[in-house]
Amino acid sequence: MPQWIALSRTQHADHSYLPRQGYTFAVNQAVAPVLLAELPKLLPHYALGFIQQETGYQAVALLSLDGQNNLYLHSDGRWLGIYVPASLRGYPFTLANTEEGQKALCVDQAHLSEEQGEPLFDEAGNLAPTVQRTVEFLNQCEQNREII
Repeated sequence: MPQWIALSRTQHADHSYLPRQGYTFAVNQAVAPVLLAELPKLLPHYALGFIQQETGYQAVALLSLDGQNNLYLHSDGRWLGIYVPASLRGYPFTLANTEEGQKALCVDQAHLSEEQGEPLFDEAGNLAPTVQRTVEFLNQCEQNREII
């Protein structure tokens, strides 16, 4: 289970992150939240379900049943489906709500490193290009989520 840490330019300026190697982090994940924009790509390949939330229902792709491991995941971490749900593609990053109601970029603690990996920030203190592209992707997902 991921332990999300909010990134800080001051605290994590010299840190790196370990990029995702496949999708092994989702081995125990029974469902993946899906976005409205994904439905045309998902419908031919996944059974969909709905989970009741406080403010309505969340559409999800069913990945396993009866406590089995994720059926779309090969033992070497490769995704076996033709399409990978967007909620899985941003890992090891996510956007989380702050107490002030804003979004914070977070990284799974297991992927945070001081010694190896890809830089989180450049020399000027800005997000590294790969991290910036991930933030843009996560923001697009968040905007699509708000449409429903």
